[in-house]
Amino acid sequence: MLAHRPDEVIGLGLDGAEAIDPPEQFVEAYRLARQGGLRLTAHACEDAPPVNITTCLDLLGRERIDHGYYVLDDERVLARARDEGIVFTVAPTATAICYFTADLAAHPIRAMVEQGLSVVLNTDDPPMFATDLGSEYALMCTAAGWGPDQVRQLCLNGVDGAWLDDDERRDLRRSFERELDELEAQLDPDSGAPGS
Repeated sequence: MLAHRPDEVIGLGLDGAEAIDPPEQFVEAYRLARQGGLRLTAHACEDAPPVNITTCLDLLGRERIDHGYYVLDDERVLARARDEGIVFTVAPTATAICYFTADLAAHPIRAMVEQGLSVVLNTDDPPMFATDLGSEYALMCTAAGWGPDQVRQLCLNGVDGAWLDDDERRDLRRSFERELDELEAQLDPDSGAPGS
């Protein structure tokens, strides 16, 4: 892929069942990808212990983690992820169906946010799970009781985790902040809901 890399390919990810394909099997692929200038992410701790996050950070050199729910099971890994500002892209609907309860208020995503992790709401196989990004925000934020301030933070975490150069990230952040300010100005101050 690196020898015939199209412009659209900017990064390498890893997903699948971690028990049978743990991240340490892919050290060489990630080394080559990093040398080739690709950005790096990996599914980790979606259905496996927190050691997989440590492996992804230390051996794969990845920049962010997809899922990561079981980071909550190890205080050391949790503290490291928080201290290093690791961005976690999470998928409420898909993982509620496959791994957790349908009650999103009890989903580990809520505890990840409460523990101060940098979380970005996302989708996972939207056609399979009949969802989209707007639905994920509406469902998860409603279930967790998150208001405009938390929604803003989730959105800006997405900017922080995006694979952009510094100038592009600054521009995108300004654009998001402007749009979020405009949206918040439309809210009813008493309810946090859109005004009439």
